[in-house]
Amino acid sequence: MAITRSAVHDVAGAEQFPGGRQTDAGRCSVTRQTFGWADFTQQGFRLYGAANPAGVSMHTASRFFQHLHRDMARAAEHWRHTLADQPHRP
Repeated sequence: MAITRSAVHDVAGAEQFPGGRQTDAGRCSVTRQTFGWADFTQQGFRLYGAANPAGVSMHTASRFFQHLHRDMARAAEHWRHTLADQPHRP
């Protein structure tokens, strides 16, 4: 799933993607930052365009941050579920 500007943040900071899927990973400041970087570099691509080397670099960076954001959100969800399934040990 591509991260788009249509993803919104609720008041608690959780991300809600189109289709209504909400993740706790959105509460992590690092995932919010990578989403912001993906958006910022995508704006740079739109500004400079595909014919400009800076635009191409911005597009590549945006795709990287989109993938990083998605992977980090999935990892956070995985560990949240994994730890929730384990008995609490002091």
